[in-house]
Amino acid sequence: MLQSYHQNAEQFEILFNKDKFNGLPAKLKAIIENAVEAANSDMWWKSIDRGSKDYIWLQTEGKVKFYKTPDAILQKQLEIFDQIAERKSAENPMFKEILESQRAFAKRAVAWDMDYNVGRRMPIIITLAPRRLQRRKAKGITIISISHPGAASVRVVVSKRIEYAEITNYH
Repeated sequence: MLQSYHQNAEQFEILFNKDKFNGLPAKLKAIIENAVEAANSDMWWKSIDRGSKDYIWLQTEGKVKFYKTPDAILQKQLEIFDQIAERKSAENPMFKEILESQRAFAKRAVAWDMDYNVGRRMPIIITLAPRRLQRRKAKGITIISISHPGAASVRVVVSKRIEYAEITNYH
């Protein structure tokens, strides 16, 4: 089944001995911290590339059928999490403090993300039909500019009517 709250919680770690790390000169610690951040980003991008290729392979060659997790189950996951989080918060003040911090961050970050970024379905629909976009000239539509990492950039140049649409692939 596709989509579950645990699937968005993956992380990439590089672990160090705390005493050894703290014993390093400040410049070397800064180099390691930046290298770890770069490696994390690199692995994230690779996981998107590999995961999307594997997903296609599993559907085509592997003949695997995927199903979206029903919304009722997703809602139940949230309800159960809230029950467990309430119990753990009562048992452990540190857990409660961390959970409250995470919830405050999520409230702020998700609100910004939903207001600021284009919905994920829009870029997918446009990039799945690039030839049609390249050939058509539409009238009376405002500027559309969409790009996403590792994929195509879609640019529509507009005055009062669209002059042209361009798909640029950065692979």
